[in-house]
Amino acid sequence: MYQQILQYFSNNSGDYVKAFVEHMTLSGQALILALLIGLPLGYVGASKPKLKQMASFIR
Repeated sequence: MYQQILQYFSNNSGDYVKAFVEHMTLSGQALILALLIGLPLGYVGASKPKLKQMASFIR
């Protein structure tokens, strides 16, 4: 079985690297988008007493 795995990766290494790069790109974009939305919302929510009270009520 170990030999089959090595054979697969040696035959398909280009596809594997392409899929890995695509996965990392999509994950990075999602992380950046979440940070761009979440950090300002967290800052505003923590600095405004009314929003802070609403957020603690929701939990």
